[in-house]
Amino acid sequence: MTGKLEPNSPEDVGVRRFCKMWTNIAKYGNPNSPTTDPLLQTSWKAFTKDEKNYLEIGQELTAKVDPLRERMEFWEDLYIHRNDSE
Repeated sequence: MTGKLEPNSPEDVGVRRFCKMWTNIAKYGNPNSPTTDPLLQTSWKAFTKDEKNYLEIGQELTAKVDPLRERMEFWEDLYIHRNDSE
């Protein structure tokens, strides 16, 4: 419906990357490739209670930690101060 994508355009690479990650999840239970893959050069680490890892998916894949940290700190501080005043 959207027409053909230009080979190796950012859109083409993004679609192939996204499909590869979904395929890896279906095959291996993990979005990372078990072998070297030029589309997936960044490892997507698991999000846990102690390590809030995530993958920023744009024209590049960027592994990051602690999304929205500043917002969460605001709400945590507000909660702590509210409980201190009671």
